[in-house]
Amino acid sequence: MALVSPGVEVTIVDESAYPAASTATVPYILIATAENKINGAGTGSASGTLAKAIGNTYLISSQRELVNTFGNPFFYKTSGGTPIHGYELNEYGLQTAYSVLGASNRAYVQRADIDLAQLTPTTVRPAGASADGTYWLDTAETQWGIFEWNSTTEAFANKVPTVITSTGDLVGGVAGGAPLSSVGAIGDYAVNALNASSPVYYKNRNNVWVQVGDNSNTANTADLDWYDSHACVTSASESTLTILTAQDITINGTACTTAGTTLADVVTAINGQAIAGITAQIVSNKLEIYASPDAAKVSANEVIGTNFIIGREYEIKTVGTTDFTLVGANSNTIGETFIATGVGTGNGVAYDRIMVITDNTGAGMGGTHPTLTFRQSSHTQNPSWRATDFTSATVGRPTGSIWIKTTSVNLGANLVVKRYDIALASWVTQSTPIYEDDATANKTLDATAGGSTIATGSTYGTYDSSDNDTATIKVMVRSGTGATEITGSLTTPAFVIGETFTISASDKGSNNMTTPVTVTMTGITATTFVSDLTALAPTNVTAAVLTTGAIKITHAQGGVIEVKDTSGTPMTDAGITATLDNVRAGNDTNLVLSNWGVLATKTGFSANSIAPGQDPSEGTKWYFSAIDEYDLMIHDGAGWKGYQNVTNDVRGFDLSATSPNGPIVSVSVPIQQSDKSALVHGDIWIDTSDLENFPLIHRWQTVDSIAQWVSLDTTDQSTENGVLFADARWAENGTTDPISDEITTIKTLLTSDYLDLDAPESSLYPTGTILWNTRRSGYTVKEFKLNYFNALAFTGVLPTEKGTWVNASGLKDNGEANMGRLAQRSIVIKAMKAAIDTNTDIREEQRVFNLMATPGYPELMVNMVALNNERNNTAFIVGDSPLRLKESGTDLINWATNNSGTGLATGDGLNVNDYYLGVFYPSGKTTDLSGTTIVVPPSHAMLRTIIRSDDQSYPWLAPAGTRRGNIDNLSAIGFLDSEGEFSQTAIRQGSRDTLYENSVNPLTFIPGTGLVNYGNKTTKSGSALDRINVVRLVSYIRMMVDSLAKQFLFEPNDKLTRDELKGSIEKIMNDLIAKRGLYDYLVVCDSSNNTPSRIDRSELYVDIAIEPVKAVEFIFIPVRIKNTGEISNGS
Repeated sequence: MALVSPGVEVTIVDESAYPAASTATVPYILIATAENKINGAGTGSASGTLAKAIGNTYLISSQRELVNTFGNPFFYKTSGGTPIHGYELNEYGLQTAYSVLGASNRAYVQRADIDLAQLTPTTVRPAGASADGTYWLDTAETQWGIFEWNSTTEAFANKVPTVITSTGDLVGGVAGGAPLSSVGAIGDYAVNALNASSPVYYKNRNNVWVQVGDNSNTANTADLDWYDSHACVTSASESTLTILTAQDITINGTACTTAGTTLADVVTAINGQAIAGITAQIVSNKLEIYASPDAAKVSANEVIGTNFIIGREYEIKTVGTTDFTLVGANSNTIGETFIATGVGTGNGVAYDRIMVITDNTGAGMGGTHPTLTFRQSSHTQNPSWRATDFTSATVGRPTGSIWIKTTSVNLGANLVVKRYDIALASWVTQSTPIYEDDATANKTLDATAGGSTIATGSTYGTYDSSDNDTATIKVMVRSGTGATEITGSLTTPAFVIGETFTISASDKGSNNMTTPVTVTMTGITATTFVSDLTALAPTNVTAAVLTTGAIKITHAQGGVIEVKDTSGTPMTDAGITATLDNVRAGNDTNLVLSNWGVLATKTGFSANSIAPGQDPSEGTKWYFSAIDEYDLMIHDGAGWKGYQNVTNDVRGFDLSATSPNGPIVSVSVPIQQSDKSALVHGDIWIDTSDLENFPLIHRWQTVDSIAQWVSLDTTDQSTENGVLFADARWAENGTTDPISDEITTIKTLLTSDYLDLDAPESSLYPTGTILWNTRRSGYTVKEFKLNYFNALAFTGVLPTEKGTWVNASGLKDNGEANMGRLAQRSIVIKAMKAAIDTNTDIREEQRVFNLMATPGYPELMVNMVALNNERNNTAFIVGDSPLRLKESGTDLINWATNNSGTGLATGDGLNVNDYYLGVFYPSGKTTDLSGTTIVVPPSHAMLRTIIRSDDQSYPWLAPAGTRRGNIDNLSAIGFLDSEGEFSQTAIRQGSRDTLYENSVNPLTFIPGTGLVNYGNKTTKSGSALDRINVVRLVSYIRMMVDSLAKQFLFEPNDKLTRDELKGSIEKIMNDLIAKRGLYDYLVVCDSSNNTPSRIDRSELYVDIAIEPVKAVEFIFIPVRIKNTGEISNGS
């Protein structure tokens, strides 16, 4: 006592004890959703779907809180708006939780670490986000504006080229190479998008790719360049001609005398004169004469400056007093070609591109013939190539002449350049018009300032970028706004007196460079260099010596400067070279100083049909949905080989003759190969008529003298007729980037023996075994692994590309690959199992819940049972049956009995039995938040039904029958048929009997009542715990007694404590008797079960026996029929 002086001290000792109030019914629901969803209010991200939220378990108190945390439940539809029932990416668990929270105000919800959106079917590989500001030439959307002229129809035809984005399609495997001869067909066009200039090629009659506009042939031999690919004039067939000997055929003033009477003699005569730009050859017994632009450079083709024909193409010979820029030329430069926009003035001279022939040989080639022409111009400068457009000519431009329309109108060129915006997380299309050069771009885009206000990052395309009249388009990018400033790399430059260079510059409002002026070095220092340049510099160009000693040259308008060493190396001496930013090599050994640079030289630029990106993050999933791409290899005894590389397999089949595009993928029985050739032994047919049991593989072979398709056993990996499913390779080499390079075709892989380092060891399998390469094949889910091929994991020569895709969807127990929807499902199941097995939150005792479900995933029942065991079986598990389980006795028994022990814990069979688990059948139909009809698993209904039953009564009363088993969140019950359609049923008496005999609880329709749960069984029989109400009673008692007993920890272990604890437990039991949970009970807590030795170990024992009340499930009412009066007489 604390009293020292007289006083009163009152103390209170609390020796009361009573059980805590019972906990309401609270479910734990594990769900799978897409990642980074929008919240239900549409105001931001749903926090529970963010990556950082993985592992969290949320106590949700309302439907509003649920959708704000996880977003609205999403159910997929077809493009036509039809719901896809049973789709593996539908958010069943979230929809169930939403329904539950309509009847309850508490639910624990955990989201598994899976992004369902990653599993949507696509043939486009996912990639990591590109760096901000990265550029991409989208070759899939770009139009190249190639138009081929036909002299017969006098019309243009748009030609869509093959766009090459892989060095594997180029000669030498380098970006600068021409297309391989194996690419395309004769008459095709191709663009090498890997070359900074994007050159355009044509495939001539000799199967040789030549660059459009190429005039490199100086050997007077046909078929060496583009101008040799199309004849300017063609004779009649030799059989109809009489060729005269010792006669002349005069071409552009040069006579060629025949020495015989055949067309071959005429060819010899023409080529023997080595006429500039003229070649001839015989093709199909006809004489063809070809002419390049050099052929037009003769006096007979000279046109004076007042006689130009509008729309005709000319090449400047002399300038004189003519201003050619007024009639379509970009400058008054000798050799420049232009399309006349007027008749002209002055005495300047230009060549008309025609060929004049006088023929006395009898070949019939005489006349005026326009030459083959290549032109790049806008739609407003369309060519005039008809016969009527030429004076004294009877024909127009030759067939094959090319016009590249540089504006996007009517299929003209449209360069689709995109720039990655990290803030928008998307590619933004840039305006990329096409101009001749930087000066023209500056004039057009910034006419008043000369270029200084053009935004950084702007792009344009420059045509004829090599300035040699060839078909090229090079994309340029603006490096900055303001003045053009170039600083030399040397701080102590030294010069040689007398050396010279020329300089010219652009000016605002003009697309012409100033006339070059020559600057002569008068000294050896930077100061004298600046002084010499300044004295002659074009307007707006200045030079200065910086404090560092380096020389800086500036164009105040942000324009273009061109310099060229003409004697010695003064520009090199000044430290101004093409290695500097904003300096590039020109086409005439000059340097171009400009704020425009070549986009292809910038870091991160790519030209491709698919959006570029960095490698995706580790573990990124990709459901490669191609259903017609399967790479098969075969064991030839020495190892795995490309399927067509084996000419004599173990069955004697020559597989090199099999279908040229690989396995025949068809829903119907094939009767021929992909190229319509006859079937041969060894052809493979992959049957897509039954995707639920995919893959179905057949081989064409002879059985009992009959050629037929023979099914292969995909579960056999031990005989020569077996099929092994494994990762083997991504491409035909180890250098192909699995993210950014074009995907290697199946046709290419047919003849490739390349294997990745992780390919299965062939010696473990019989000769003749087919290897189904799951890495490259479609219809599976893949996962990206960074630095997968590394020296720690693999021996041997490592591939260039260390990252790769690996098959993530795994194999079934029988060795088959999970494919299609099962591939998707296997990924989801794996993530959900990991979530429930490793989460610590749901194992904490403060997380109080007494129902558990993973709606839509029967495979998780075994994991929920394990979790419940860890939680001391304080919860009841609501298990699902498969959505596709048909209402037939055989199917129901096979599933419920796990196919007699041969099935799996999936749609194949139920292989987990536990007193605390109840399984329900069938599935049901309801609507999602948008009002769309959806199909949901039975747990969707049963969680809500159990909660409503508990609210109306108690957990130990069966949530079944017409009083407490009513289902209010389904409109119908049924299952999904083989077509994925909902088949409605009422679950007839026979089906209910079958289900109940196998411990599966039927949901059924009762006339006058509606849908109800008509079962009360757990999945394990043999005791009173085979009923749901009893199990839930036991779980309730366990939870209540556990909570009560904790109050007595650390109390004295004596009779008073034992009696107090016993009395408190009896209060719980008496309450249960009163509430129809127990018939009777017995609680023992005295010296009989608390012996001295137990007391010495600080132990206290309470033994409880209960007699639970059973639910009425079978009512027998025999009715006896009596004669009249017998009942009243007591008879």
